Amino acid sequence: RRVHGVSVWNILLPLLQSNLRVKVRKTLHVLADCLEHTSSLMASFRCLVHTEIAKIEEDLEQIPSAKEHVLKAMAFDDDGLYCSRLDMQLNRLTMRSTLYEKPEDSLDYVCQIVEQARFSDGKNSKKLRGLLIQSGDILSPDAFNLVINAEAEPAMTKLLEGNPQTLRLGNIARHYTTMISKIDGHMKRFGNEDDRQRVWL
Repeated sequence: RRVHGVSVWNILLPLLQSNLRVKVRKTLHVLADCLEHTSSLMASFRCLVHTEIAKIEEDLEQIPSAKEHVLKAMAFDDDGLYCSRLDMQLNRLTMRSTLYEKPEDSLDYVCQIVEQARFSDGKNSKKLRGLLIQSGDILSPDAFNLVINAEAEPAMTKLLEGNPQTLRLGNIARHYTTMISKIDGHMKRFGNEDDRQRVWL
């Protein structure tokens, strides 16, 4: 049975991409049930199976079920190899289930905003941009505002007025480079605090 379970997993691996994994939801559930019924000692394998099921449940907005499988994956992560990733996944699911409650921690609040943006109507680009700007402003207001200012429409319009094409493009490039170069100092002051969360966000 152990060989059969691993064989099924190997067949499913190419289908675990974000745009395909929902098609193997039932098979993964059956695999997880078989491993449970046989009291399989392959803890790492069971951890991976429950992690993938959690991702599928999240895709389908089955948040309680997704959280349940993340917790199961954590229980089988004996070596702590996936501890950080699972913690972040559980935190993200928690934020999605409490969209109407503002978290006290700023990173949790940003996570909540990002989740709202991920599952918002993609056609409403203004709302999506607003949510992303809000999250960036919370994470690092100085640096993020410099990036926004580098692409600000009024600044670009002023640079374009009354100049030949090549000069206009040169002005835009210099303006953008100047604004972006100012970010280095801000990023150094941030240090490496909460780097993993910031990278994910």
